[in-house]
Amino acid sequence: MLQEPPEKANFLTTTLRRYNRARLERLRRAREGADFEKIFKQSFWSYSKSMLKQPLSVLEGEKGDELEDTALKLFYTIQQHAGITPSSGSGFMEVEADDCVTMIQLATQKCLEKEALCNEFYLQLVKQTTDQPDPNGRINIQNWRFMCLTCGVVVPRNKVILNYLQAHLRRCSLDPHTDEGKYAQFAMQCLNRTIGAKNRKYPPSYREVQCIIRRRPIHERFYFMDSQFRGVEFDASATTQEVVAVVKERIGLLPRAMGFSLFEVFGQLERNMLPNEKVADAMFKWEKYARSTHSPKTLKLTFKKRLFVKPFMNPNDSIEFRLLLHQAIDDVVSDRFPLSLSEAVYLAGLRAQVVLGPYSERIDLVDYHSIIERYVPKYMRTRARPEDVARKHRDHGDLSEQECNENYLLFIRQWPLYGSTIFDVLQGYTGTLPKNLWLAVNEHGVHILKRREKEPLVSYEYKDIVNYSPSLKNLMIVTESLTKGTKFVFNTSQASQIAHLIRDYTRVIVERQRLSQSGYSRRPPR
Repeated sequence: MLQEPPEKANFLTTTLRRYNRARLERLRRAREGADFEKIFKQSFWSYSKSMLKQPLSVLEGEKGDELEDTALKLFYTIQQHAGITPSSGSGFMEVEADDCVTMIQLATQKCLEKEALCNEFYLQLVKQTTDQPDPNGRINIQNWRFMCLTCGVVVPRNKVILNYLQAHLRRCSLDPHTDEGKYAQFAMQCLNRTIGAKNRKYPPSYREVQCIIRRRPIHERFYFMDSQFRGVEFDASATTQEVVAVVKERIGLLPRAMGFSLFEVFGQLERNMLPNEKVADAMFKWEKYARSTHSPKTLKLTFKKRLFVKPFMNPNDSIEFRLLLHQAIDDVVSDRFPLSLSEAVYLAGLRAQVVLGPYSERIDLVDYHSIIERYVPKYMRTRARPEDVARKHRDHGDLSEQECNENYLLFIRQWPLYGSTIFDVLQGYTGTLPKNLWLAVNEHGVHILKRREKEPLVSYEYKDIVNYSPSLKNLMIVTESLTKGTKFVFNTSQASQIAHLIRDYTRVIVERQRLSQSGYSRRPPR
């Protein structure tokens, strides 16, 4: 596993030599009785300002030369990150000398891509944090920060190297009063979490780097549908499911409130995060997207209800009520709820009572115009008149804020398809349906509607859907029979999201039936 260091810098020892598997195996057998303390001296294992002449481990394979070159660049990156400019060697061309975050991201990305490089990189990190002349100096602290960030992303799969890493962290954490000891303890925590939660998909984001180098959990804002947010801390391996539980506790939502999830919102793009996805991965993914597209937008991790199962909410939970209220308001404003102009004016009047207070002749029409801009769908705003909103506001004059909120949500819930997630789709597969459609998915099944219409053109329960197949830009749904059934092909960039929603509602139904049958079987005989 370890590559024997060259004894002298002569032509034979510095010339790159490649051995085949048989030759390597013979060398290993020949060294079985060798004195490894003489071969691998203390300098091999301990900190060095000088560049490595060769990788610490044997990098076998067809691309061995390329891997060795990358391994040396990884060590160069460690030195650069620590503030040392090696006299020889070179780093990655994509990185500026003072861009520490990009250095970290590129190095950890290489470790994620190649297991051999991951093993080598950890040997290098252990070497550079061993027998450091100044344990609390800047160079050692920088190396330990690199260690902590790497431990939160990827762990070595080689058990020998993993055991060696763990032993190193335990030894260095024995003195918790030094900076080295504190970083070693933090690195051990990150490592243990990554071992349990498995490797990440992406390197750390800029925000993650800024938190981890201070030995702190990642701190990020989580937004709600009323535009409010809460700051929440989580570790580098935290999954969507774990963070949802933390957010629920943070805002006081009852633990039994089900169906909530996190959504990646980037401008007009929205995507539900799967339960086992790492939140830190989402942060890096959208940070990279913004950088590559030169977009000024930033990721908003949004908390809202995804699965609506009757009775939809607990009437005694005021937190859940407000969450669903503002989610309903957002659905109306975002044109995801079928609405006539008169209904939009009625709902705007309810919001005016809440925002502007009780009706008064002193309220200017400009204020009602602001209400229209905030609470009426964009395509209706030129047709909604401030005078009509003012008239509805006057009609609601005796209602309290809570009564207005209850009436608003009651109106939304009167739609038979309330709780459906609405997707804009196109179809050209059949002439019997319009081209522009809404696809509504809820606990009862899948419903196809004309855009902005309340009555579905056709609905299918989940038991009638025999196949659904998403691709990058299309979703195919087959109903009743694979051979003689009805097939629909929808054009949508959210095909995967729709498929996951169908799958999750199906699981809810199966679990409900299982519990129902289990309860029936336990009933005592009459």
